[in-house]
Amino acid sequence: MQLCGPHTYQIAWGSSKETPKVVKSANGKPQFSNPVTCKSKPKLYVVSHHCRPIYVGTTTDSITKRLNGGFKANPKTSHGYRGYLWKNLREAAIHIWMLTPEGPDFDSMNADPSMTRWEGNCQQRENIVVETVEAEVVLLIHQEYLQWPEYQTEIHFHQSQDPHKKAARDIIKQYKESSCPTA
Repeated sequence: MQLCGPHTYQIAWGSSKETPKVVKSANGKPQFSNPVTCKSKPKLYVVSHHCRPIYVGTTTDSITKRLNGGFKANPKTSHGYRGYLWKNLREAAIHIWMLTPEGPDFDSMNADPSMTRWEGNCQQRENIVVETVEAEVVLLIHQEYLQWPEYQTEIHFHQSQDPHKKAARDIIKQYKESSCPTA
């Protein structure tokens, strides 16, 4: 298993009801672009504000669709989901990693009962791997800052193995370096 990235974007929005716009990206384009716009490919994303991770999430949707859902959520029509709590900040950086299910690590990740349950469904197994890395990243943020990410509202737990933990350490290491990832 490998996570490729980060694909880093600076985003900004005028109000909590307005969808974020890309202000700056590593590729110089003022919008999200491939591969983070791919549908049905698992992604792990970390939102940071002033170089501090404040939210960790996963999605298989295009990152544009996921952010739209988090900003435009209506609790009356979204089964109580209120959307992102960090949407009141007006700006943030978003760092996105894509899962590459290759190598022996991915095939051998069967210790978690939820993995064996989905043995024939590669898409669901990929989702579980990304959710497992998500939980490990959140745990490392808690250990580093002695607090959970400020706007974290949900997490998925699965039994982790060394490849999940290594991927999480690689992700969080970028926030410990002298300058955090910026677009």
